Amino acid sequence: MTLTMITLILAGLGCIWTGLLAVAFIINPAHGLQLTDHAENQLPRVMGDRYVFLVALAVAALIYGDLKVIAFLYAGFAFLGFADAFIYGRVRKPVTKHIMAGVSALVVVIFAVVALLTGART
Repeated sequence: MTLTMITLILAGLGCIWTGLLAVAFIINPAHGLQLTDHAENQLPRVMGDRYVFLVALAVAALIYGDLKVIAFLYAGFAFLGFADAFIYGRVRKPVTKHIMAGVSALVVVIFAVVALLTGART
């Protein structure tokens, strides 16, 4: 077994574990908090960490310059914006900023996909 294969297997296991945590948070947020040892009162700080990492991913994608990577990443950003809008909309909280974030990210996706389909080079 090569180091590449071991790395891919470990990364796959990380995807599975993170996916299971995502399902736990979606189905039963209290259980998700318990599984991860997160405390509700610290969630704003945790969100700050997450935003820093999202910026790091965006900068890395920009430096890497691959339109497929940028399209995929910004599709994820769009999902986050629209999913948050859905969550807040269900409890009658403001959603405009989340929708704007989702639409902004979707614009990047559209430009990247059109560029890819028309043969643009990076």
